[in-house]
Amino acid sequence: MRLDNQQLLAILRLGHDILARGDGLSLHETFTRSGYATLIDGISRSKLVRLLREHPEILQQWISYSENKSATAGYRVSSGSFQVRRLESPDADIIIWGSVEEAVAEFILCELTYWSEVCQHNAASQVPPTVNQIAAALDQKRRGDLGRAQTRLFNDYGVETLLPSLIAAFPRIKSWLGRNVILFELIRFARQRPEVLQLALLGLKDAAFLVRMQSCIMLAYSQREDMIPHLEEILSHKDKKTRQHGQAAIDHIRNKTVFYDFHQT
Repeated sequence: MRLDNQQLLAILRLGHDILARGDGLSLHETFTRSGYATLIDGISRSKLVRLLREHPEILQQWISYSENKSATAGYRVSSGSFQVRRLESPDADIIIWGSVEEAVAEFILCELTYWSEVCQHNAASQVPPTVNQIAAALDQKRRGDLGRAQTRLFNDYGVETLLPSLIAAFPRIKSWLGRNVILFELIRFARQRPEVLQLALLGLKDAAFLVRMQSCIMLAYSQREDMIPHLEEILSHKDKKTRQHGQAAIDHIRNKTVFYDFHQT
């Protein structure tokens, strides 16, 4: 359905009011009652940018919401640097937009989509997704799409519940971003669940540097000396940074040190 400016303004105002009072988990239900739930996917960034330029008071409302939000989930925008970041992945690469309107438009779209999806999946059946569904969800080329997929999967079911399926999905994912996410999420299990190390060994041969790096980190964290011969194989890799990470992982295993640590619960 095509959105007109009045509908878009109503969505922005209602969405802001709900989120500003800290009631994000009711967003989807409220939008459904208001008839807006099916319209969110139809909001274009370019139209939203134009509307924010025409209504600076709406722009400022969303900037203030971002600055004052106490939630540790969702997104945050910096009106000074034009950056939007996902709070659950603070170390992820950040896109710098060309203007404050573009940055806030991206923030609004991400924030509305995030809370709407969290609400829907909280209410959905908790039957775990299949391996093919996980592979399809994580096979994303855009970090924003991947972040939303992570939210849906890991918030709903938990990483450990999905662990066997994540291992099976890994080789089916074409995008290195998705493979990298799986390795990152499974590093903490490298000592208790030796099956995850098979992914790290596979990752050492990956075409993407960051996947190879994440594999080295996992093997270093495992502290298993039988992993050293596999790491020694990449010391002749053509990529200098890969060789450096391989040697660093070997040193951490031999010296019984780690650069990742996880609090045991």
